[in-house]
Amino acid sequence: MIALAALLLALPANETTALPSFPELAEFAPAAESAEAPTEPKWTGSVTLGANWTGGNTRTTALNGTADAEYRRPKDRTTIGLVYANSKNRIHDVVSEDRYGARAKYDYFFSEKTYGLVQSSYDVDTVASLRSRSTLGVGAGRQFREDETWKLSGEAGVTWKDEEYPHGQGGDDIAARFAYNADWHKRKNLGLSQTTTVLPVIDDFEDVFVSVDTRVKTNLTENMFGQLQWLLEHDETPAAGKDKTDHRVLLSVGWSF
Repeated sequence: MIALAALLLALPANETTALPSFPELAEFAPAAESAEAPTEPKWTGSVTLGANWTGGNTRTTALNGTADAEYRRPKDRTTIGLVYANSKNRIHDVVSEDRYGARAKYDYFFSEKTYGLVQSSYDVDTVASLRSRSTLGVGAGRQFREDETWKLSGEAGVTWKDEEYPHGQGGDDIAARFAYNADWHKRKNLGLSQTTTVLPVIDDFEDVFVSVDTRVKTNLTENMFGQLQWLLEHDETPAAGKDKTDHRVLLSVGWSF
């Protein structure tokens, strides 16, 4: 005991005695928690489908659908959308609605909330005698909020707009473009969204086209939902003999991905 005490006293005061290790027990030690892997960017969105068919004294067929998708990364965002609607009275072989359209937009974020954009759209509405409406433009936007409850953004820019109607009506113009998108999901089973686009021709602000897409969604299952959609379009210079404003109310079932 005297010899052990003398050995301990002989050690320098600033050194620490190493503890013995037992490598054979390492396999029983709990593994250190690994850092959570970053989420890989992926496409998210939804597809909706609505249909109506009647037979007997009233014979009509109606079909409508939409598709929306978004690919979001920290520095950029790509969004695309498709819409289709057709309605026909089979007794008189009269088409009361026949329209389809597509749109795409790419956003690049210069900062957390400010981004530049390139957008394009294409629409056809045969009942309104619109053979085609094409747009291609650039601009800037501000993402005011983007979280689980709200997605709110506003945009401004310029766009080339070309409309084609029968008998040579229409033509191409340079228009300003103002838009906003609001998406609210306060409750788990209820959502409300609205996208508005205003295109006034730069050298004639009274020549304006306005599109408003309002949707109310309620979840039916984890991936299935019911949707009530109101589409409003106002064209200050429509085809000859056509109304300036169109309203469409669509009820459909959708699937999210």
